[in-house]
Amino acid sequence: MSGIRTNAPLNTLLHTGARAGEVLKLRWADVSDHSILLWTQKRKGGAKQSRHAPITSTLKTILDAQKLVAGDAEYVFINPTTGKPYEMRQPVMKYMLGRLCKEAEVSPFGFHAIRHFFAVSLVKSQQTDLTDIQRLLGHQRATTTDIYLRGIDPRLDHLAGVIEQAVQPVVMCKELEKADG
Repeated sequence: MSGIRTNAPLNTLLHTGARAGEVLKLRWADVSDHSILLWTQKRKGGAKQSRHAPITSTLKTILDAQKLVAGDAEYVFINPTTGKPYEMRQPVMKYMLGRLCKEAEVSPFGFHAIRHFFAVSLVKSQQTDLTDIQRLLGHQRATTTDIYLRGIDPRLDHLAGVIEQAVQPVVMCKELEKADG
């Protein structure tokens, strides 16, 4: 694939919920032992904004392996032909997911779908709240995060577990008998 290690940038997206451009522009100077600093420019001509994403053990392994590939390069993911970071408009990036989806025999999807998958996976884990997900995705408004989660209602999944623990059928029946008697 023209020298790009397909799994490294894709798995970085999967473990950070970052935008593809944020991962492709990731510099080694923005990688620490516990987090990476992701930079984005949300509006044309607007100021760059940053946020931290934690480094999972899997992501640490990916970055350690990538360091061997990148060597002394400034960027984490470099195009070996140019020595510069990949850009989304380059054919190797532009057609990567389509090619991979075809090989895997799944319906094609874009890089941004990985962000949606990341958000939904975190909600379904029931181990984080919407504010944390909003922060990880770099959304200024909770309504933007809600758009990512459209179609799932995390409160219902959570409430099912709460109801299961709080309401005991046998106890409920005895309580009803007392109320009737």
